[in-house]
Amino acid sequence: MWLTALIIFVAAQFALVTAAPLALVHHYRVPYEIVKDDLRNIDLAMATVQNFIQRQAIDDYVIILGDSVGYSGPGGPEQAVSRYLADIAASAGGPAVFNFSLPGAQIGDIYVLMLKLQEHGLNPDWLIINLLYAGFVARVPDPPPVFWLRDELARLDQAADLVTAPAYPPEERTQTAAERVETTIIEWGQRYIPALAYRDYLRAALLGPAMTYAQAEGSTPVPWYEKPWLDSYLRQPEYLRGYDPAPMVMDDGNPNVFFLKRIAAQAAPDTHVLFFNSPVNPALLADLQRTDGYQANLRAIDQLMLELHRSYARVDYVNYTRAIADPLFVDHLHLTPEGYAQLAAMLWDEIGMVR
Repeated sequence: MWLTALIIFVAAQFALVTAAPLALVHHYRVPYEIVKDDLRNIDLAMATVQNFIQRQAIDDYVIILGDSVGYSGPGGPEQAVSRYLADIAASAGGPAVFNFSLPGAQIGDIYVLMLKLQEHGLNPDWLIINLLYAGFVARVPDPPPVFWLRDELARLDQAADLVTAPAYPPEERTQTAAERVETTIIEWGQRYIPALAYRDYLRAALLGPAMTYAQAEGSTPVPWYEKPWLDSYLRQPEYLRGYDPAPMVMDDGNPNVFFLKRIAAQAAPDTHVLFFNSPVNPALLADLQRTDGYQANLRAIDQLMLELHRSYARVDYVNYTRAIADPLFVDHLHLTPEGYAQLAAMLWDEIGMVR
């Protein structure tokens, strides 16, 4: 009896590793509510996507990396730009689409995510990365250029970590002996017992979408013009920083510039990289967008990206700052489902021209 049970257990572990359903870890995007509490779940999602690509013999695919815009908050996964892009691509017989964006991700996180994709054998035909004006603004000192994945940067690119470490030292925390033992047991179990590795995803599947996704399916994000409090709320310093008109430093001393060059240089040779400057609500906080300094900085970003394209032919860039009308925003940056659908159509037009 015990031998039969052991055989069934081992077989279940093998099946979970080799044939885990894609939707368990990736439904148009990785589930933020699971990943944010244990960043190791990103690797598990990447490994599962890689297995899915191999099983399905997919040889043409797109991966989206970015922050909350790439992730497509505040709506659910069915309202994400990756869902709409996947629908367009499927109707055209085009590539599969995957999304590893993380809300709050900084440019260094995006670079680390790209390196982790490569580590898992994921080298897409197209890598689409969203940028923000605010990412180029001087960090004084926050936000750090690597918010989620600082430890992984040190592991995957020590040289890049040494460049950023002096200005942004990692937080130091000493584990107790009990915590070290617990961490070791968990890491061992996750490595050798897949049921433990997938525990967060399996628990979410049992508890339903309310556990897995921040917003329930079918709900519609409220557009910005139905929020009379929003303008004054966005006048707080942490949001005003995103429109800072002070001249930007556009050399390697700017972490965004440093990591953008790193991404362009380290991208796989067969991967096209499409950067896009994210749309901004043209009506909300319009007075900040009209300043001469803000406009000059936008031109400086465009010039930087043009120079990157000249240096790396596989790198492309498009500026969508003014591309989407204000009724399709829920705030200053994030879009309604219709807005994300329009963004997906524009992205398809860009990658379709090169296919």
